[in-house]
Amino acid sequence: MGPEFKKRSVLRSAPSSGEWTTILKKPRLALVGSAPITPITTKERQEIDMRVKEECEQLRKVYPEVHGKVADFITHTVTDRTLHVSVRFIEARTFAFAMPPASS
Repeated sequence: MGPEFKKRSVLRSAPSSGEWTTILKKPRLALVGSAPITPITTKERQEIDMRVKEECEQLRKVYPEVHGKVADFITHTVTDRTLHVSVRFIEARTFAFAMPPASS
């Protein structure tokens, strides 16, 4: 069942001349390439926001001595012998850098 067969929302407007007017609202649809994509619903957006907040809370617990100062949290990873460090500041800016191994 493709997106063109989705059920339409029904909106009703108040009677101006004694009759109710029924308006069919088409679902919003965007095309990415040739694939139809529907926008994120409000409920999905709230779930994503909640997951982001929970992840930030977990990251703040890694280096608790940093949280509440200038930095909000710090993350680090090592890939292919390269250290990647990311510092998230309280004003929601991020500073990230990578330190590759010294060549000998």
